[in-house]
Amino acid sequence: MSCKVLSSSRQLDIKAAKKLLWASCLWLICHVNGGIAVGQVHDSDRCSSQLRSLVEELLPIIRAQTDDSSSMPELELDNVLSDLESYSRNIPTAIPSKTLAVNELRFRNGWFLDHGDKAAQRFHLQLLQETGVHC
Repeated sequence: MSCKVLSSSRQLDIKAAKKLLWASCLWLICHVNGGIAVGQVHDSDRCSSQLRSLVEELLPIIRAQTDDSSSMPELELDNVLSDLESYSRNIPTAIPSKTLAVNELRFRNGWFLDHGDKAAQRFHLQLLQETGVHC
């Protein structure tokens, strides 16, 4: 296990935003595709396309809540997707717990529903419904 000391609260905010995206997106993609492992999401064109679409939908909500997000290249789509994959590759056989995700829904996916326009989260809502979560 490695540890990195961040030099600013801005860096911490960016890391927290990416962790929120990972925790909110990967469980959904894994479970709508039969309970696959996180590494398999990135190995599958279909699943990685679903992940990209979901992150594209949710990332603007994070940017809107982040001060001066226009000057944060770390929150550009390709950078975020690369970091999500890197995190997943560290635990490639992990299958996120649907039970835990549902129990923490308010702090994961619910955060996006509370802070963004639900009408702009069609894919997010569709995936939640496909996993049996109705919002």
